[in-house]
Amino acid sequence: MKTVSYIFTGLCCLVTLLGAYGLMYYSEKTHALESDTKTLQQKIIAEREHLYVLEAERAYLTRPARITTILSAIDDGSETLSAPTPDQFSTIKDIPYRTKPLIHKVSYKKQK
Repeated sequence: MKTVSYIFTGLCCLVTLLGAYGLMYYSEKTHALESDTKTLQQKIIAEREHLYVLEAERAYLTRPARITTILSAIDDGSETLSAPTPDQFSTIKDIPYRTKPLIHKVSYKKQK
């Protein structure tokens, strides 16, 4: 009867040790996941701040007063932007014909 008691006590200790190891393992895993989550949340906050800056820049660059100023400068001719001239255009015939293929043909031989 004593041997059954010793075996039962040993099994209980083994189950307790395995349970403690499992709890420790999942606790560490949870801690690692929480730190990863915290890092990702900080990155999200940084990207949102960057997005706010980009939106502010876009709002500044697309102000109607600024666009009107740019358009009036182009209309006045004070800028170097001008209409294209006929000599800036070409035809399809002016494009040289390609003599070499872009991709070389590769033959694959079956190995025996």
